[in-house]
Amino acid sequence: MSSVEGLDELLATLSGLGGDIKESSRKGLEKGAKRIQKNAKYLCPVRKPTKTKVKTKSGKTKKTAEGKVVWKANNGGQLRNSIKTKSQATAEGVEAQVYTNLEYAPYVEFGTRSKRSF
Repeated sequence: MSSVEGLDELLATLSGLGGDIKESSRKGLEKGAKRIQKNAKYLCPVRKPTKTKVKTKSGKTKKTAEGKVVWKANNGGQLRNSIKTKSQATAEGVEAQVYTNLEYAPYVEFGTRSKRSF
């Protein structure tokens, strides 16, 4: 049987370091999730800021009481700004997520054309 010299001292030193393994793991995963978030935001397409005329239900251009056209601003970047991260410790370990709550995000990421199966 083989033995490792100094193993008991090493184990004692490691256990004496303390620290919360789950919290350290969570922080590491959070750091990785932030890198993924940064890359996702970089790759996310952004529409140029525009302004459009507001239409009524009948399709006519909406106007103020003074007769001025009502405009709606579209600042662009809504999808990019909605990409968030979240990390947490669970009973099984730790987990991190990069997510968005916008309904159209999967269509931007994966497209809308149907794929042919061969």
